[in-house]
Amino acid sequence: MKIRNQSENDMSEKELSIPYDVADRITLVCLKDQYAYLKSELADNYEKGSWIHPEDVGNNHRLMKCLEEIIKYYGGDVNE
Repeated sequence: MKIRNQSENDMSEKELSIPYDVADRITLVCLKDQYAYLKSELADNYEKGSWIHPEDVGNNHRLMKCLEEIIKYYGGDVNE
């Protein structure tokens, strides 16, 4: 995998090459972090009364269900 970055000030091409398994692991960690964040946001709302927009409560639940499936695809488990 190659990631190319070209800034306005530096017109030369820069490449970063990482193995696919490393990229997958980074992706998995990010997905699990997002899942944990949504879970804690909902827990704060239910347990401590923290305010969340009512639409976000439903959206967070739907997004968490989707993240569970994507995390499984990458070989992870939301309970780890």
